[in-house]
Amino acid sequence: LDPHFEAVHLQLSQLRDGLALATALNRTLIMPKFYCILDNSWYALMGAWPGWRFKGPFHCPMDHLVNVDSMLREFGLDRYREYSF
Repeated sequence: LDPHFEAVHLQLSQLRDGLALATALNRTLIMPKFYCILDNSWYALMGAWPGWRFKGPFHCPMDHLVNVDSMLREFGLDRYREYSF
């Protein structure tokens, strides 16, 4: 679990800095692609689907790392966009 949480922590730290800079400059932040080492689900999952053999970081959706509803309440729609907008 440690490599996953280290990768998530680094990405969230960079996201926090990017949001602060975008806010200070009155700009819209283009969200980066996020990468995960373990998968996420809305029910009990121990980091990987049963039989999952994929190893290494993979591109994961923003809601695996960020509470999107909280970001909308805090920053609104005009402060950030997903990279694929």
